[in-house]
Amino acid sequence: MSASKSAGTPYSLETSIWRHFRLRLPADWEMLQFSRNPEIGKCGFADRYNFRFELNWKVVPGAPDFDRMLSDYAAKLGASNHSGVKRVAREGWRGLESSTPTMLTSRFGRFFEEESCLLEVVFLWPGKHRDGSLQRKVLRSIRYESPTGDHLRRWRTLGMDFFVPDGLALEECTALPARAEITFTDRRKRSRHQLSRLGLVDHWLKTPVTDHVKSGAAKALKNMQDLSFERNGHRITCLVGSMKSPPVPVFGPGRGVGLHCGWICPESGRLYHMTMRQPGSRAEDLLQWAERLSCCSRKRLAS
Repeated sequence: MSASKSAGTPYSLETSIWRHFRLRLPADWEMLQFSRNPEIGKCGFADRYNFRFELNWKVVPGAPDFDRMLSDYAAKLGASNHSGVKRVAREGWRGLESSTPTMLTSRFGRFFEEESCLLEVVFLWPGKHRDGSLQRKVLRSIRYESPTGDHLRRWRTLGMDFFVPDGLALEECTALPARAEITFTDRRKRSRHQLSRLGLVDHWLKTPVTDHVKSGAAKALKNMQDLSFERNGHRITCLVGSMKSPPVPVFGPGRGVGLHCGWICPESGRLYHMTMRQPGSRAEDLLQWAERLSCCSRKRLAS
């Protein structure tokens, strides 16, 4: 049986932003499952012992008939290993509560018109100990994360807080204990943003961070400019330049600029790294993106 916190225990909540939705969950509920598909998918969060929470989404033409949907869902649960199925409503969400021999499950749905998206959240309560206070706090926290006035989209996940241009889609994601990496591209693969957080730096990084970033940049960029700077104790190596021709031309001769930047966060000791390529921009204009990745409260996120 889980040794996780019992009902009524205070939690430290942290903000996550994924697929344009913001929510606050206990700090020890780590995202272990995720989907890249913006049309339909799921993220799963677990503590040290059990999966505790799911965020499911599906793009739909319009608001569903919740009464019919819940009736069908209740019948499906009743036909499986769930008992005591009942309707519940909390904080503007409607859903169902049910039990298995070892678990209490609370499911809630809500339609978000901004994204024409139906969200379902699922709380999994091991030992059937439901924490009503925590459940209310999480439900209240869930909201649509609108783009900024500069057409940027904010994400907060995998220990990183960052912006990417609106219109870029999640292309790849890796989540390992000492390596988190996430990549966004446009439909034509012309623009590309990749952000990473790397741990155990003392075990594998054998050169200064500056040399590590410059080595990677030299393989991708020409006519490089060194625009490195310091921000509240963070020594940020930042190089911009024209893209070298890729194996399969993306921009054409002389088109496209890129950025490579990286630093070790003095608070966590992890290496944060960003690479990007962007057509139709000046190399020096890319410097602002180094400020659009935050690793801690001392290096604040700038839009």
